[in-house]
Amino acid sequence: MTTEALETIRRQLAFLSELDRLKSVIRQSPLINRTRRENSAEHSWHLAMFALVLSEHVEDVDALHGNIGKSPG
Repeated sequence: MTTEALETIRRQLAFLSELDRLKSVIRQSPLINRTRRENSAEHSWHLAMFALVLSEHVEDVDALHGNIGKSPG
């Protein structure tokens, strides 16, 4: 494995580790059923699923290739 590939993996693992910290951040918004407040990891996951599912309805967006939010062309 190349040094560049190892560095990419290191950065990806650091990112995933940082994502794990979102579990401890409790948001002010309650769940729809109002039983508790969601944490930021749950909220982020939900938004990611929205983007993935609804991306097919937007031209020039490929949710799996990181171009959400970028202007076309």
